[in-house]
Amino acid sequence: MDSDSEKFSSEILHEWRERHEKYISLGLGNKTDKIQRELLDASLADFQEYPYLIRRIVIDKPEAWEFMLTAELLRHLNNPLFRRISDLHEGLYVKPYNHLTGEEILDWATKRLDEVSKMISPIIILIDKMNVSWGKPSEEGDLNEIHHNYILIRNYLEHVVIFEEKISFIIVPERYGKVIGLLKGLISSQVEKLKIIPERLDEIVFQIQMNSTNEIMTTIKETIVLEPPDNWEKQMNKEMRRLRSNYYESPAGCVGSAALAIVIGVS
Repeated sequence: MDSDSEKFSSEILHEWRERHEKYISLGLGNKTDKIQRELLDASLADFQEYPYLIRRIVIDKPEAWEFMLTAELLRHLNNPLFRRISDLHEGLYVKPYNHLTGEEILDWATKRLDEVSKMISPIIILIDKMNVSWGKPSEEGDLNEIHHNYILIRNYLEHVVIFEEKISFIIVPERYGKVIGLLKGLISSQVEKLKIIPERLDEIVFQIQMNSTNEIMTTIKETIVLEPPDNWEKQMNKEMRRLRSNYYESPAGCVGSAALAIVIGVS
């Protein structure tokens, strides 16, 4: 006879488990069980549309749940956007092109550089808030803050995709093509470095689980450096000088670093 796991999909089995647990708490449990279930349902309100694994982490809150939840939220919310960036870089889709004349390119390039100068600092702030949301060693993280931060990171990546599409789907006179080439992929190549975070968090969770009886405080750090390619500013200055007679200073904020510092108290 087939087992349940063979007859039904994992999604159905997971849904059955959640409904069964809720029935036991509300239908058969005492007042304390019902209150606890109501509090749990309130905490799950923002996670109903997420995959089962994410909801299960919120329900069970196992050891190092903050890092587990972060890794799964980042994968679920951001992987589709990283795929769009990859598809864009490979030229796998097109959108209507914006045609610029030689007279228009200076204003257009200046606006794009102004945007670049403002696009690094938000992700650095969000990574700092990521660290804070996990809580101090031996303290529980803040579920609502963890979720809110990753919604903001997803929104940030959506803006990066829109920005990159502005650069990619444009046609200018050939002699100005290098300016476009220097801007293309500048921001997306930096934020793609964030893809490493879920893998690093998986490693950290594994270390915690393997050393659950070790009372020594452990500090693990991963530094993500956000900076333009070598000689980028020099080359951009040169190209912008071709567009206008005055020397163009690259906007501040193009270079930065985001330190992903994870401090873990293992008990």
